[in-house]
Amino acid sequence: KGLSNKYLPPISSLDTYLNFMLNLLNRGEKNNPKYTLVKDLMHKTISIARCVLNLLVSGFETEAMALWRTLHECECILKLLSENDETVINAYLKHMNYTIAYRNGLGSKEDTDKIFVQIKEEMSKHDLKSKDIKKFIEYGWLYYTKEYQDLPTFKLNFRDGLEKLAGLGMYSKVYEQTSEIVHSTPMLIYSSRVYYYLTALLNTYESFFRIE
Repeated sequence: KGLSNKYLPPISSLDTYLNFMLNLLNRGEKNNPKYTLVKDLMHKTISIARCVLNLLVSGFETEAMALWRTLHECECILKLLSENDETVINAYLKHMNYTIAYRNGLGSKEDTDKIFVQIKEEMSKHDLKSKDIKKFIEYGWLYYTKEYQDLPTFKLNFRDGLEKLAGLGMYSKVYEQTSEIVHSTPMLIYSSRVYYYLTALLNTYESFFRIE
């Protein structure tokens, strides 16, 4: 409350950097998951960061903070994909296909049934039950990361799984706080505009530095 604009981090500088990176990522091949997954994910992540800035400029601080949540999820995935070998990329693509099958998007019952047989076989290797199928489909690719060897007790979720394996667990409290906004608690209605402006912008800056 009462902060002068001169004390707030500049949005224009970050926007310039994000535009520069998007121009670089628009060059060459894209949208070919087997070969351009990391590049395509980085493009999407940078685009989300720009959306955060656009929301801040337009006066939507809590909405910007909620979108940073997605940005943070993307950067965690990006970090693990870029720091591991092709095995992890292939595993991520495989689980992407599992998601399509789970949502009945393959178009063929025979193909869908084959995928579910494969899913159940892999789940049994990790002593997972039927109730864990959705979590396995979303996060099971983490078993292939080298980080999993150092944290074999991780859980198939974001906070105790993906975020920890990515080494970004220090953001868990901020991430948890964003759920108050996403799920429309009273914090969404009676929030401090300056607080969420600063929190969204500073965290977006930090995400950008890691992505860069």
